[in-house]
Amino acid sequence: KSQDVACIEDVLYMIIRALSQNSLLSSFLEQVNSVGGCYIFINLLKREFEPIRLLGLQLLGKLLVGVPSEKKGPKLFGLPVGRPRSMSENIRKGIAATPQLFFYSISERLFKFPLSDHLCATFFDVLLGGASPKQVLQKRSQSNELNDRSSTSVVSLAPFYVPQILVCIFKYMHSCQDASARAKILSDLLDLLDSNPSNVEAIMEYGWSSWLETSVKLDVFRDYRPISKANYASLETNELILVRNMYSLVLSYFLCYVKGGWHQLEDTTNFLLLKIEEGQLTNFCLLRDIFEDIIGSLLETSPDEDIFISQPCRDNILYLLKLSDELLVDQIGIKLLVSSEQHVL
Repeated sequence: KSQDVACIEDVLYMIIRALSQNSLLSSFLEQVNSVGGCYIFINLLKREFEPIRLLGLQLLGKLLVGVPSEKKGPKLFGLPVGRPRSMSENIRKGIAATPQLFFYSISERLFKFPLSDHLCATFFDVLLGGASPKQVLQKRSQSNELNDRSSTSVVSLAPFYVPQILVCIFKYMHSCQDASARAKILSDLLDLLDSNPSNVEAIMEYGWSSWLETSVKLDVFRDYRPISKANYASLETNELILVRNMYSLVLSYFLCYVKGGWHQLEDTTNFLLLKIEEGQLTNFCLLRDIFEDIIGSLLETSPDEDIFISQPCRDNILYLLKLSDELLVDQIGIKLLVSSEQHVL
């Protein structure tokens, strides 16, 4: 049996190396499509031996990166006729789109096993098309240094090649008990988002709903306390700052640069309000602080206020101000005023 595992491992290594050649990758994908799509490799993720699972995930990542987006349809994400019962139930609940079901299948198999740093690194490998965050960000830093010398604009690098895998990264975060590991994931994601505007749009399209569900389950949000100087250096505070930065970076980008970007702010606000009403989040201070972060980020983006008078930012900012007035003044401001008066008395 150990020889079989070693043989499978060697074969996977050879295939992954060979697929680095674009010409071979194209013909390999044609063969994969002819025999059922990427799903034929999905059961590699059920293997007891972790290196096999991770190589299987890398292989799937290689295939997904190699396929043009317009061809990533039902054929590529082909599913077997006999689906597990749990999967069928989730389809009835709304996970009906084939690509989403495919990534659900990846998640379902991998998270039956204990978490490991290698699993997290492989998720990022898939996300970044075969690189680590450190490699990508180093490359960007070197490019920016060259651009500084030649007085040209900063080059955007590090696109998310398979942004659908963000769902798995956020699930890993939710399942991870190590605060420093969660902080490292958040820090890497924030750097990658900052490196390329397309990454911000990708996380909104493919991972934002998963991020919202993950963030409200983190202890730093469930037991939210405003950041104070007394505990500023703690691991918990560091994680809270990173989580809030994720909200402000993504939402301020949409308010600045995306037509109708206020819709994302509205949807996010309604989600958080619902969680507050349900008791999953403790108070409105969290929402107030997120709005403060967004406004601060917007002011840093355009210190001369030029961006605020141009579209689409102007319309989005007007909605932000309207929402701030309705929500934070009417619902939170009065409560804070009463609280402060009682404190004085």
